[in-house]
Amino acid sequence: MKVCHVITGLEVGGAELALCGLLETLNEPENTVVVLRGESALSAQVAGLAPLRHLGMNPGRAVPADVLRLRRVLQDNRPDVIHAWMYHANLATSLAMARLRTPVIWGIHHSLSDLASEKRKTRIVIRANAWMSRSPTRIRYVSALAAQQHTQFGFFGKRSLVIPNGYDTDRLKPDPDARARLRRELGI
Repeated sequence: MKVCHVITGLEVGGAELALCGLLETLNEPENTVVVLRGESALSAQVAGLAPLRHLGMNPGRAVPADVLRLRRVLQDNRPDVIHAWMYHANLATSLAMARLRTPVIWGIHHSLSDLASEKRKTRIVIRANAWMSRSPTRIRYVSALAAQQHTQFGFFGKRSLVIPNGYDTDRLKPDPDARARLRRELGI
């Protein structure tokens, strides 16, 4: 199965690191990554894990030509499924794939307790996501709380799927040597 991931940017953040972790652990399906913005902190790491394409957009100021360019890139990739990551990528991907049959999954890695605390353009994009939330095949949330908050805000609840962030327990486990070293350094 060929999966194309569309993400707003590759700065160091929770969703971006989750994408890197997913790409590191998956040998199959075949993954490609399309980044709406230009190169950034995690670009080299992702490029080592999957074919990568930066579109150089300004997602806060995307124009119809940007959406059409994304559509062409996605059609050229011929994915079996498209997994969009975060609000701007969700919106751009759904607009780009309108009336096409490729399944689209939205990924929401954000709780929505207070819309007023979001940036003005992000509030507009969140409202557009809510309005278009019947278009994706599924909306993947990282917590039940996020799913509930978004549904209360107007996101279509029947598309919801909760998959919490996973953690590699082989990498994140107690290390007695590191503990002793840190205790010595701190004089504890």
